[in-house]
Amino acid sequence: MPLPQPSNSRSRPSTAAGAFPRHSMAPNRLSTATGSIKPRQHAHLQSQLAQLQANLADTENLLRMTAVQANFIAELGGWTGGLFMAASKVLGEETAAAASAAAAHQYQYQAQYQAQVQRDQQEHEQEQEHEQHLTEDEQ
Repeated sequence: MPLPQPSNSRSRPSTAAGAFPRHSMAPNRLSTATGSIKPRQHAHLQSQLAQLQANLADTENLLRMTAVQANFIAELGGWTGGLFMAASKVLGEETAAAASAAAAHQYQYQAQYQAQVQRDQQEHEQEQEHEQHLTEDEQ
């Protein structure tokens, strides 16, 4: 059985006997039923409108509660910030004391290191002088 071919969009529908042209004045089968559809559509729209109004009322209440909670959260943020600043000050003083002790230790270590470097240089110079004397004595 051959498959039906899609109709060409440029071709006109046939107006054979029993078929009405596209813009005919023939009575539509749906137009007789519109009398029973419209009241159902109105009832459906009214129920949707009632649901929408209920949802809007709920949303309005939630927004009011959110605004009140936002004020509490802002206050809580202020308290938390104050606690962080106080902790920072306490820890900062402890850290400053520890840092000064560490700096003193670092200074002491650097002084010892520089003294050791100077001793090593002196020993190296003495070894070079000793080698020079040995080479002079050999000549």
